[in-house]
Amino acid sequence: NPSIKSEDILPEEDIHALLRMKGSQEVIAVSDCDCRIRAHKCNRPTFNCFEFGKYAEFNLNQSSSLKVVSVDEAIAISDDAERAGLLKSGGIRKENGGVLCHCCDCCCNVMGATIRNGVAHQLRNPSRYRAKVDNASCIGCKKCVERCFFGAIKMLKVTGSKKLKAFIDEEKCMGCGLCVTGCEQKAVIFNLVKPPEYLDIDRESSPSPF
Repeated sequence: NPSIKSEDILPEEDIHALLRMKGSQEVIAVSDCDCRIRAHKCNRPTFNCFEFGKYAEFNLNQSSSLKVVSVDEAIAISDDAERAGLLKSGGIRKENGGVLCHCCDCCCNVMGATIRNGVAHQLRNPSRYRAKVDNASCIGCKKCVERCFFGAIKMLKVTGSKKLKAFIDEEKCMGCGLCVTGCEQKAVIFNLVKPPEYLDIDRESSPSPF
C-alpha cells in the first residue's frame, strides 16, 4: 500500500532485514523440509527450512543435510519460497537464533495440521496487516483464493461486472501476505491496521509474527 511509509514497517516485519540481522551475527543454515520430503503431497520447493545461531551450530554437527548459506543466498531462498506460496512460520530471536520454516497447508505437520483442522488462529496470531482488494483491478483469476491457507478470500458477484471478484474476510485474514505477493494485477494490497504495540502482545502469546 503506497500509504504505508517505510518507517511504519518494523524490522520484525521485514524478512530481508531480519535475515540480514541474523546473518551479521550468526550462522544461517538451510535444509530440506522434512514434512514435504516425507509427505509428497505437493511440488513446492523443499530447500527452505532455516536454522540460526547456536541452534544451527549444534545441528550442523549432528546432521549432514544442513548447509551454511550467505545472507544473499538466504534471502533468495526465502523469496523463492514466498513466490511458490509457502507460509513463513517459526520463532526468530535476536539473542539466541531460532528457526524459520516455509510451510504448506498439505504437508506441514504443525502449521498445516492446524490449518486443515481449522484451528490456525490458536497457534498463530494475525500480523498488523490485513489484505484489501481493489475491485476495479481484480480480474477474477482466483489466484489469491488458491494462495490463501486460511479461507479468508471468496469470489463474489459485483454489480456491473460479469466476472466474480475477490473479497477479503477480515475476521479470517491472518495478514500473511501470500495473496498480495501472488497478485500479478496488484489488485490485492496491505492495509496497516494495528499499532506497533500490537507486537508486544504478540510476543507474549506466540513465538514470532512470522
